[in-house]
Amino acid sequence: MTKTTLLALAVLAWPALNLAQSAPEKTTAAADPAAPVPALHYQSALVYSPRGVTQGTDDWAAANARVGQFARGHADILKAEQAQGQPAKPDAPAPGAQP
Repeated sequence: MTKTTLLALAVLAWPALNLAQSAPEKTTAAADPAAPVPALHYQSALVYSPRGVTQGTDDWAAANARVGQFARGHADILKAEQAQGQPAKPDAPAPGAQP
């Protein structure tokens, strides 16, 4: 190696060597059991979460009947949402559905 390369490496390594030598001075206070520590502040992560089970106003049979009108499932629900301005026909079976 040339002297220039060694000098460049020494200049780049100097801050790391400086930190390595000063680290034990900073950690001695952490090892002291009488060292002051800041007070802990605890706040639960669940403070803003909903509490309990939300009960709907519909009974399960009515909700099941409303979903059952869409014979092809999600595809029919999407079409119904796209055509919200048009009146829905809940009694008519979906096109392509077998009775």
